[in-house]
Amino acid sequence: MKKIIVSLLLIGMISPIVSAKTIFSCTVKSGKMVKVDYKENTDIVTYSYGRNLKKPEIVLKIGITKVLGDFRSHYGGMYSNSIGIRNGKYTYVVTNGLGEDGKFSYLSVRKGNNFEEIASFNCKSNQKSSLEEIISLVDTSKNLL
Repeated sequence: MKKIIVSLLLIGMISPIVSAKTIFSCTVKSGKMVKVDYKENTDIVTYSYGRNLKKPEIVLKIGITKVLGDFRSHYGGMYSNSIGIRNGKYTYVVTNGLGEDGKFSYLSVRKGNNFEEIASFNCKSNQKSSLEEIISLVDTSKNLL
């Protein structure tokens, strides 16, 4: 019995600890923050929003296959990547890209199946974005923008 317990403890210590990877984060003009994490070993994406991300106002967790994605390539090297997390009739979208004025990031809230934009916030600081890391794993059959 002791050997079994010791073996289980050793396996637990040797097993890799996989933490969530932040794939998008920024602060908007109001001082509120948004962060999107992806935990590869569970395929869970977590969207958090609020002034204090230790106690966020909004937390949404969803499986990677239910995340909506939109990749747009434009002429002249411009592009944008977006992912959307649905919560009822609302979709919370984070976008990054490269435009005529350089890199950009923003978040928006969209309503309904036609993704009508009802709010949009440009990122002003603390920007981190690597949405392209998961864009191939998400549902890109709908146009978010």
